[in-house]
Amino acid sequence: MKTRHICAVAGVAIAVATVVFMRSFTLSNARQGEAFAERLLAEMPVEEGARTTMLLPDWRPNGIPMQGRPMMALVATKSDAAIPDGGIVVSRALFAQRRLAPPPVGTAIPFTGRQGSYTLTVAGIVDWAKPVRGYPNAFVSPATAAAIAERWGAWTPKTVADLAPSFASDEGRNIGYAKPLLLWAAVLTALCLLVNSVFLSVEAKRRDLAVKRMLGLTRLGVVRACAGEARIALEIGWLISQGLSFDEIVAQGKEY
Repeated sequence: MKTRHICAVAGVAIAVATVVFMRSFTLSNARQGEAFAERLLAEMPVEEGARTTMLLPDWRPNGIPMQGRPMMALVATKSDAAIPDGGIVVSRALFAQRRLAPPPVGTAIPFTGRQGSYTLTVAGIVDWAKPVRGYPNAFVSPATAAAIAERWGAWTPKTVADLAPSFASDEGRNIGYAKPLLLWAAVLTALCLLVNSVFLSVEAKRRDLAVKRMLGLTRLGVVRACAGEARIALEIGWLISQGLSFDEIVAQGKEY
């Protein structure tokens, strides 16, 4: 196979592999987000009719006040006998906002709201360490909520579709933003290489085509012959691209 054909095949293979990789990366990232959302709903369910409010925990590891952005605790009510009055069940996600380990059970933590400060005792820890904006990361009993003089709002149930985007990685978001541009770039690259291969094929075979034209080959026949070579290069490049992108698809699937 001549150099021009090798270049066309390689270009088509790379372009198609890029498209397949972006598609597989986006799909696996979305499925990974759905899996995390399902786990969140299973491990930290919020009961129907719950109420929520926002509080700021004044947690000082080793007695040292934290600097910078405060942690945000979205507290929800939960009818659970394991949550005593004056107690609070926290998740690791609450303290993961500042990359801190949760305090041990029995630790008294001041929580600050718009109306005042409230001291609650850690009654349990939920082993979920991924912060999700808009989803409760702490729970109190209805009796404790009644003693907290804050504005409590009704909880709107969340679905997997609502929570999945919160688990999309930065790489997935960046690929999603750049996907249209990358797709067009890949398609145009493949087309340019194919067109270039056709023109070079015509230029290199000018003598042979002239002889065939004298023997009765029509213009349409010339076009078909050149297009056939481009089609063969496209098909070979597509087959090679499947091998180039297969490992990437498998790797993304394993992460999911």
